[in-house]
Amino acid sequence: MSGMGKTEPVEDRDSCIPDTVKNFVFDLHDATRRSQVPAEARNLYVVEYKSLCEKYFANSAWPSPAGVSSECNADPIFLALYGELTTRHFHGACRTGVRDRIDSWRSYRHLFDTLLELANDPAADTMGGLCVPPEWAFAAMNEFVYQFQAFCQFRTNLGGRKEHDLTVLRENKDAWAVETVMFYLHGLVRVGCPEPGGPPPPTAGHAAFGTYAAVGLSRLECLLGDYTSCLSALRPLGGAVASVVPVECAPGGAKDDPLHGITAARATVAYHAGVSYLLLRRYRDAARTMSPMSAVLLRGLRSGTLRRAPGGEQLPKLADRMVALLAIVSHLCPAAGACCSEEVRTHVQDRHGDALAKIDSGDEGYEELFAHACPKFVSPAVPNYDRAGGSAGGAPPPDASKAAYNLQVRGFAGETAGHGPLRRLRSYLKLYTSIRNDKLAAFNDMGVNRLAGLLCGYKLKMFQLENSSLYGPAGVPKDPLEGSVKSALDVEYYVEADVVYVEGEEDGRGHDEHFLKQIESCNEISGEVATVPITV
Repeated sequence: MSGMGKTEPVEDRDSCIPDTVKNFVFDLHDATRRSQVPAEARNLYVVEYKSLCEKYFANSAWPSPAGVSSECNADPIFLALYGELTTRHFHGACRTGVRDRIDSWRSYRHLFDTLLELANDPAADTMGGLCVPPEWAFAAMNEFVYQFQAFCQFRTNLGGRKEHDLTVLRENKDAWAVETVMFYLHGLVRVGCPEPGGPPPPTAGHAAFGTYAAVGLSRLECLLGDYTSCLSALRPLGGAVASVVPVECAPGGAKDDPLHGITAARATVAYHAGVSYLLLRRYRDAARTMSPMSAVLLRGLRSGTLRRAPGGEQLPKLADRMVALLAIVSHLCPAAGACCSEEVRTHVQDRHGDALAKIDSGDEGYEELFAHACPKFVSPAVPNYDRAGGSAGGAPPPDASKAAYNLQVRGFAGETAGHGPLRRLRSYLKLYTSIRNDKLAAFNDMGVNRLAGLLCGYKLKMFQLENSSLYGPAGVPKDPLEGSVKSALDVEYYVEADVVYVEGEEDGRGHDEHFLKQIESCNEISGEVATVPITV
């Protein structure tokens, strides 16, 4: 495809294929279908494929599946995989039009139909196996959900749409239909992540696709605004939410990680699960989920190691969004800040301290932070394309996906609107061990009766479901929706007669972490001083 968005003829792409590309296709087919050596398949995908993209196809499409069929004995399963690989590259390297989006939908449907048919009748595959690197499977499922999201935004924004595009959309109303997208994701999860005691996945490739289909399904549910389903979609993975904790902190180590240590997959789970916990008012769980992954991303991006990892181009954006969400969580529920490491708390303060200070002074700021950090929610409904020009020559109908996004942002703003008086009340409670009702009411510029309601409401609002640990007995990861009702207040109080008594509560963060951080900083400074030449 050229830079103007015109599709390059297939015969031109296939007319002169470099020998190195042919050899790559031959070796990739051998590694995924014949020898099925995971290390070899991973090296071909992660290293050689990237190198060939940069050398030959930086701004153009790869040869079509028909053009390379001779290198793989026209293996239909491999050609379906190859079709996904080249389609994903095409959409990342070239400008695409509406027909390209429809063709991509057909390419993904062909791949998933092929995988599900193979699972239903494994004996029909004469080669008897499929080995797909986890990086490939995650990238494919992540791109599938991303293209669904992008197509929803494209088809619901009818303002200024050309008649040619509208004609294609009318002819393909079933393209990227949400029920079909969910059918494929659920089907791959069912085949690749069977229930305990059920039959194992038919191939290693099905297990990889099933794993990351669950991650994609969780992301999709979050984009649609169903936060409970977002978390329940991770159930087939068992330890998916637990796997966002650094491996060295998890019982059993790397073998318990269902995401195979792929940082981009772990970050995707942490981000969307964190958003879901936040909007379900499970503030501590949101902090426990996002904080460890944020620390990993901040360190890796600072050193540059993660920028070179597969999917690394998306990690800075995810890290920035999670830090903004942690700023919201720790400000709405100060007790959630105790679930964050000193490193993350420092970064949150450096990055968003001014915005939080404005909120404390009475300005609105949660909505702006959330609008920056939340996913781009979409509406899956197919619009009426006949109204694209507007009724009676008027304006076209409003963008449904933008309306869905604004609805979620407004809903969150409404939820946080009442937190101003609560923050002010908390600030006074932290200063006293006991205080008369009328005095506390005067500090808060309200009557005693309204103060009584505020004191009760604050306690009630801070009761929430909470998982005190991501792991249960014997290191078994807990269900993402599991939890017991607990208070997230960091200041305990009760009312007796006309006096409010405040019970001191130890800061959960402790002092040891603070002193260790300062010792580390001191050692760094001492090391720098030691390198300075001193002349006497």
